[in-house]
Amino acid sequence: MFYGPGGAYAMFSGKDASRALAKLSFDPKEINGNLEGLCDSELETLLDWECKFMVKYAKVGQLVPCDPPRHGNGETGEAETTSVQQLH
Repeated sequence: MFYGPGGAYAMFSGKDASRALAKLSFDPKEINGNLEGLCDSELETLLDWECKFMVKYAKVGQLVPCDPPRHGNGETGEAETTSVQQLH
């Protein structure tokens, strides 16, 4: 309901939103897994979110690193750094 299409938190679905959760931010630029520069209270907030999610939701997938796409000339292009791997 909240995380599905059209839901209030749909922007977080299938993404590593650690930074946004730690900063309590809905800014799309903050929806990533970069924890660099977060202060102690933000890291504590992130741990609180993790605990809430572990209690409330069953784990159905995990984020895994993606290989960047290769172009015909062997160069790598820009790509998402993570993808969702479904467990069930």
